[in-house]
Amino acid sequence: KSLFIKIQRIVRDVSLNLNKPVDLQLIGEETEVERTVFELLGDPLVHLVRNAMDHGIEKAEVRAERGKPAVAQVTVFAKQTGGTVTIEIIDDGGGINR
Repeated sequence: KSLFIKIQRIVRDVSLNLNKPVDLQLIGEETEVERTVFELLGDPLVHLVRNAMDHGIEKAEVRAERGKPAVAQVTVFAKQTGGTVTIEIIDDGGGINR
């Protein structure tokens, strides 16, 4: 849960700084991980979310040209299945230029 709170703050701050409105969905905040895993995953997850905001989500005018809603979608999804934790970060941005 504390990592999800950190992600919420980052999305809010980056959204305001870049003028890219974002609807953040957090799913699975009750997922539990060991403290050492949490400490190892924290910075990379924050970096991935920040990259989605910086580079994935287009500016408002580009989103309008592409027929996308003005407010972008970013979803962070966590679940535990047995001894495995899966974390997905999904955005509706421009994708990766191959």
